[in-house]
This record gives sequence, structure tokens and C-alpha cells, in this order.
Amino acid sequence: MVTWGTGCPITIVCWLRILIMAIEGTYKELAAGYDLTKTVNGITATRQFIDSYPGATDSLPEMGDKLSETDEVLKTVVVTTVRETYYGNDCTQKLFVVSYSNTPGTSDDPDEITNSDPDQLPISGGLSGEAINIDTSTTGSLFIFKDDRTKPKDQQLFKKIITGTFKVSRRVANLEVGTWAQYSGKINKETFKIAGTSFGPGLVMFDGADYEEYFNSKGERRFKVGYSFTIKAQPAGTGMTGYYGWNYFFDQETGKFREVVAKSKTAPTDASKDQPLYESANLASLISGVEEP
Repeated sequence: MVTWGTGCPITIVCWLRILIMAIEGTYKELAAGYDLTKTVNGITATRQFIDSYPGATDSLPEMGDKLSETDEVLKTVVVTTVRETYYGNDCTQKLFVVSYSNTPGTSDDPDEITNSDPDQLPISGGLSGEAINIDTSTTGSLFIFKDDRTKPKDQQLFKKIITGTFKVSRRVANLEVGTWAQYSGKINKETFKIAGTSFGPGLVMFDGADYEEYFNSKGERRFKVGYSFTIKAQPAGTGMTGYYGWNYFFDQETGKFREVVAKSKTAPTDASKDQPLYESANLASLISGVEEP
């Protein structure tokens, strides 16, 4: 027996209360077949059912069903495998072994396309840095040797700025290559929240996507798509808040990051007609599949 929530022992009756989106029928759960394992790599569970049992009204879980609808931890554990075999020596009665897991990447239903909050999608990535070149021979450069206040001669300095990459995975039924091309090279127009972290406008760029074809348990063609993004975020500086993103470049004559725009050819003095170096788009809608860019 296993206890959770209010302290009610896990019994067949309890499972009936928490089971969602299951296949209804004459199934009976075997109490001896229940197993829950917690490790440093996550939670796994196993349940066993037999069919054609007289008077039984239990339901058989489907791929992607949650282990619990109410427990905040167990609701992340979903069905990943349903194995079908015979029960004992009786070829007329089947045994179903249902496996659950909350390993990253399994919390979305592999049989269905993903259409959820981008903040909840599986993610991988890392944070690093990028070195920008500073030519100290440029007229007006502020960079000098501190001891004698002279400018470095024939030397290139490098200033490291914060960069990072991450990839978000999503299952889809169709490849939207045209949409990916439309978004590629654009930066986030609005705050982009992913894995509990919020990135302000202009800090995240969509690099592109890779995909892998597979067939789900229903024999339907699906694609697992990895959306790749790059972060550029330089702290605004002492006494300031926020970060400078993709449209800001280091000005060695002022020692600050400044926004760069393309002025209008027909109205070069009209700032309202300036165009950003990198265009922006709603990147969250790209991976949620809810809106157009």
C-alpha cells in the first residue's frame, strides 16, 4: 500500500477517483501489480490490469494519462508505455502492464500533437559568453593603460558579453517549414517565458528548427521538433536595470551599449521611420501553435 494526499491508501477504488482520460471497459486493476519508484532522475510507476473480468468496471489508462489529477507531484507522471500480454495460461484474458514516468520530455502525450504553454515544454541548453573585438586605435576610443594613461598600440582588446542557447521540444502533426523560415532571425517582441525564466523583449532570437519523424502507438505519423534559440543579454550597467539585447552594440567611444537602427533612405532625419537591425515577432506563438506571428 502507498499513501498520498490526505492519507488515503492507494486501492483500486482510489485509482478510479484519480484516473483521467482512460479507456472504459471491464478491466480490473491488480493491487499486487502497483509499484511506485522515486529516484534522483525522477519518478516511475507501474500498474497492471486484466480485462474481461466479471463485474469489473475499472478503466485502462491511455498514453499520456496522468498518474494523479490532484497531487502536484504525481500529476507530472504520465503513461509512457502500455504492454499487452496474456494473463496466466488463459489466452482469452489479457494482462496490460502500464508504465509511467516523469522523465523530462515525457510529460506531453506522445500520441498527440503538443499545444500547451511554452513555459511547460521540455527544454535543454546552456549559458556561455561571446567575445567582441575592440580596436583601440580608433579615434575617440576610451580604452587606455591605467598606469600611464596611454592608448594601447596595435592591439585588439576583447570584451566578453553574456550569450546562451536553448532548445525547446514539441510534437507536431505537420512540418511548418514556411513558418519557421518566417520567424528565423527574428527576436522576441514581448517578454518570453520559458522554464520559469522570463526574458525581456529583444533578448531571444529564433535560430531555426530540427525535426525527427516517428509513428505513435496509434500508427499516426508525427514529428518531434526542436526549436533553437540564442540569448544575448548584457547588463545595462552601474545604476541601471535590465539588459541590452540583439539590437544593441558596444560603442567604444562612450564605453556603453547603444541601440543601432537603419535610417530611412527617403527621410534620413525622421527617427520615426527608423528600422531595427533585427525584426521582432511573437516567438511564444511559434512554439505554442496558438497564434500567427
